[in-house]
Amino acid sequence: QADQVWINYVNTWIKLKQERGFFKELDDKWKLN
Repeated sequence: QADQVWINYVNTWIKLKQERGFFKELDDKWKLN
């Protein structure tokens, strides 16, 4: 059960960060791709 809670938390965090363009900003800064 704890794993499901963690998965939900991570999924929510990723969704929020993606909505704010967080990963794109990181890619532009650090050239990750």
